[in-house]
Amino acid sequence: MDLRQINATVHRKLNRRPGSGLSVVGPVLVLSLLAGCAGPSAARTPSTATPSSSATRVAAASPTAGSRSVCTDGRLLVGDLSQMDLEWRAGLEAASAKALAWQADARLTRLRVGCQLFESGFRWQATFYSDNAQTFFATDTGETEPAEVAPEDVPTLPTDKISFGLLRRALTKSGYGDNDPISASTGVDLRLNTKAIPFGPPSAPQGALIYHVAIEKLGETKDVFVDGSDGTVYRYASP
Repeated sequence: MDLRQINATVHRKLNRRPGSGLSVVGPVLVLSLLAGCAGPSAARTPSTATPSSSATRVAAASPTAGSRSVCTDGRLLVGDLSQMDLEWRAGLEAASAKALAWQADARLTRLRVGCQLFESGFRWQATFYSDNAQTFFATDTGETEPAEVAPEDVPTLPTDKISFGLLRRALTKSGYGDNDPISASTGVDLRLNTKAIPFGPPSAPQGALIYHVAIEKLGETKDVFVDGSDGTVYRYASP
């Protein structure tokens, strides 16, 4: 009902009831009619939407059960290799910056990854070699060591083939689980197996990138060497 209809209704009511009561009845009728035209929605106060209790519980949900930070308690587990696969490029980039500040011709010859001391997280231990200085340089400690081999015999580690995910899959196929610990004395060691500087069992292919880990399982620690090209596992033959 619009304002003109309201006025007309009011006038009809007033014309029927002459007298001194007009001043009271008129406003009361107007207010009643206005309330009736406004409808039931006018009597309700708009409410602000609030999240349901179930939605609140979802937002406050705890992290996935069983999750852990890598290298918790200084232990490196096989399952930590997945996170290592995500972080090694940044770790190696930081190590390379230190090496190039040492010698402009520094090139990577070895990469060892372990756990930080007294805290979670990986420790990147990269070794570089300078042909000009004929010296090895450890980026994590800053130590240098004169080379005892000819520069041409020092291999360069191929970073384009690094995959800690491949290493984890190879270990899984060999029967190791994500909760099996990798010995802190070795960590994950990556080198190139060459004739001049061999790395791994005699059966390991020369010229291949080799991963070495020592895994503790059932009270024994066993050395495992993995070919970085196809995940083949090699071990030293038992005497």
